[in-house]
Amino acid sequence: MEHLKEHISNAKLEKFNKFHEELSKLYTERAPESDELAFFRSRPEVAGYAADDNKVVINPFSSLSSEELDAVRRNERVRLFLDETKHDLTFNVEQHQHDFLQGTEYSGQTKELRQTIIGRILSGDDTLSPYSVDQRNAATNVIDSYFKTR
Repeated sequence: MEHLKEHISNAKLEKFNKFHEELSKLYTERAPESDELAFFRSRPEVAGYAADDNKVVINPFSSLSSEELDAVRRNERVRLFLDETKHDLTFNVEQHQHDFLQGTEYSGQTKELRQTIIGRILSGDDTLSPYSVDQRNAATNVIDSYFKTR
């Protein structure tokens, strides 16, 4: 998250923080159910996910720090928001991003790939960076569109 703060103005940072604060009220977290626990136990590298019931579910077996898990929560809330609002994300996915996510649930899933890229940008996660200008612009547009409807 620190690297994100270095690249945006205070006004944009306030808008970014408000966006995440409001999403945390719209898309709350719930404990994993028994089938999800079994999945998470077998896949500790999956830190969490956006569930079909519009809740964020975090893997209790994850080895990520609390700060990293907070980024996962933000990422999954953004993905839920994108799903609900049917954002049409059309930017190109870079080859290094395809390569990084090869063999994961995102592999071959264009919509989900684009959603996780936006979610990661907006959660301050740089694991798929460098992000293209088009990807960063799409992330800015997601926040802007949220506030236009409020």
